[in-house]
Amino acid sequence: MVGVERGVSKSKVDTVAEHVRRRVLDELDEAALSLSLVDLDPVRSVHETRLHITTVRAALRLLKQADVDRFRREDLVLAEAARRLGPIRDRHVAQHLVTRQGRWPGDLVPPPLAPSVRARVSETGMAILGSRNRATRWDLGMLGSADVARELDRSYRQSRRRWSRSIDRLETDDLHQCRTSVRRLTSQVVLLSDSLAASKRIADLRVLDERLGQLQDLSLVPDHDRHEQSELESQILDLGTAVFALSPKQQRSWINAELGARGNASK
Repeated sequence: MVGVERGVSKSKVDTVAEHVRRRVLDELDEAALSLSLVDLDPVRSVHETRLHITTVRAALRLLKQADVDRFRREDLVLAEAARRLGPIRDRHVAQHLVTRQGRWPGDLVPPPLAPSVRARVSETGMAILGSRNRATRWDLGMLGSADVARELDRSYRQSRRRWSRSIDRLETDDLHQCRTSVRRLTSQVVLLSDSLAASKRIADLRVLDERLGQLQDLSLVPDHDRHEQSELESQILDLGTAVFALSPKQQRSWINAELGARGNASK
């Protein structure tokens, strides 16, 4: 583990790490609650469950220097839990898009869950419960704000690279990787920042994530509207330019200021 940042007090170190742990526990509770409503609204239930899991996985990246192997294993468990639910969401997206374009008439209300799908939901629920139980026992040791800041900086740089590549090539795999990175970065900034400056950045990141998702979903439909595609691509370019305007050095300064504000507010 990387050493604690010089000049950071023990109370501040505990505050940053334990704050993230508490948020992880809250997100896992919300994931379990969302999944419990799957019979009432399968699509919304699955969507919200996957969002909560995404936030937890983003938090694991921030904490991983406390125990790299342990947090990597936990990330794989949650990735598989979310993957099990993917077909439910993907089917709805395809159905919605084709219906909107007039090529798949019919009711958009999802059918009852098939036994095989219900088994997937049950397995995901058990994985969420197991992750929550383990999270209460994590030994975060002397994980410092410098460790957390380093991981947040790494997420920013990765998102910036993937956004640039996706704009250049606009291929499905690049868009997916870009969206994954942007969503992770968004979750991490939300977890750690309360300032007004961060709220504007979070809003831009969320819109960028939404537009990337819309472009991804549009690609599922053959012969889709090219004008709509062009509009989305233009918005993604403008939003990314604004979100990733900071140089790496400016970004590191911003991160340190946000973590400093977090520590001072919690004392």
